[in-house]
Amino acid sequence: MFRRVARSVLRRPVPESGMAAGLGLLAGIGVAPATVVDVGASDGQWSALALEVFPEAAYVLFEPQPAHSAALDEFAAVHPRVSVVRSAVGAESGVSLFDAADPFGGVLQKAPSEASIEVPVTTLDEALAGAEPPFLVKLDTHGVEREILAGAAETLSRSAAWIVEAYNYEIEPGCLLFWELCASLHEHGFRPVEVVDVMHRPRDGTLWQMDVFFARADWPGFARVTYE
Repeated sequence: MFRRVARSVLRRPVPESGMAAGLGLLAGIGVAPATVVDVGASDGQWSALALEVFPEAAYVLFEPQPAHSAALDEFAAVHPRVSVVRSAVGAESGVSLFDAADPFGGVLQKAPSEASIEVPVTTLDEALAGAEPPFLVKLDTHGVEREILAGAAETLSRSAAWIVEAYNYEIEPGCLLFWELCASLHEHGFRPVEVVDVMHRPRDGTLWQMDVFFARADWPGFARVTYE
């Protein structure tokens, strides 16, 4: 899952935090995805950033919200290695309610609301069956990570790294809190290598969310347990 990287690259400092630096860190430790998977792609802005780091990869973007259709069509037209799946991702394929009130904060629903729409749902294993591994998978899915992982056993086994927006509060009933997410991905052979874009709740300053980067547990760097 990892390519050989010059020792000088592995030792280079990461000068800044943030998503761009985190993607650069993955490249620096040898993650070289053949396919980048963007779940919760919105208008494609995260994939555009990832393209700067992994320009040779194919990209599969999942986004069910009609509000982003035009932007995603334009993005795919400019980047021929990009394909768009107009579907949400869950534990099994079918149809689900989706809260479309916020174009950048939609989530699958079990009960209807005023902003509910019906969207198709697929699993990562089904949608990526013909895609070339290894995968880099990014989730920006607002509390349905448990369901997505339930439909991604094969995808996990074919992945080099995952990036997941993780939460310290139960933003959806039964959602994985960040330490539960770490434990769940550890069961599939992944460990955290970076945390970026940490957000705190304005009302009390407590930890709200962050993006956690996971690499396979067999990354050689994990065998080195000294600071230097």
